[in-house]
Amino acid sequence: MVISCCAVGCVNRQGKANISFYRIPFDGERRQRWVAAISRKNWQPSKYSRIFYPFTNVA
Repeated sequence: MVISCCAVGCVNRQGKANISFYRIPFDGERRQRWVAAISRKNWQPSKYSRIFYPFTNVA
């Protein structure tokens, strides 16, 4: 499975040099903050959703 960023407009994918992807947190409040910051309409992350490093400033 190819990992790609779930943020709107982000085209980063696994395999590029020196980039990191993080899972969306599973705990309730923190997860809600991340989903709100990602700003995708009517979207809920799956267990496979990942976000590219620069977008992780929402924690």
